[in-house]
Amino acid sequence: MQNLPVGEIGGTHRLRRDRPRWRRRLGRVRWHLAMALVGLAAAGAGSIWALSEPEVSVSMSGSAYDVAGNDLSLTGPGVYQAGGAALVLAEQDGQTKAAASAMLNGRHMTGICAVSRDGQGESCSFRLDSEGLTCEDRATGSGWSRRYSDGRGLLIRTYGTAPVPVPFALGR
Repeated sequence: MQNLPVGEIGGTHRLRRDRPRWRRRLGRVRWHLAMALVGLAAAGAGSIWALSEPEVSVSMSGSAYDVAGNDLSLTGPGVYQAGGAALVLAEQDGQTKAAASAMLNGRHMTGICAVSRDGQGESCSFRLDSEGLTCEDRATGSGWSRRYSDGRGLLIRTYGTAPVPVPFALGR
């Protein structure tokens, strides 16, 4: 049998020392619950990020129209083209109207938009292959907030002469 000198019962010794207060508190933490709370917070942040509306940039100048990084060059009065995409802008009865045709994600898209006279809104209708779609855009301080007829939304940041019509079914 082995005898270890542990000192008197209840006393402090190098084999039986009181832990510092902070270590005693950490020992009482329920780590599985703390990690579950961290996981819930991360899931909540991911959900908010996933449900937030995507943002697309559109700009228009005297010689080009850029939609989501795709440049269309001015080829005639109010006509912009690049590759297989075309955009036509016109003023009718004091209202800006735009029409476009392009390939979006392998689908043929045509779109027509009319900007309200006060520039605070835009109504559009699209055709993606054989699927019809409409949207209402409302002006924000930096572009349009678009809501499609199927409920999906999109933020369109515009640069250039205001209001910039966007007859492309972006985010589809």
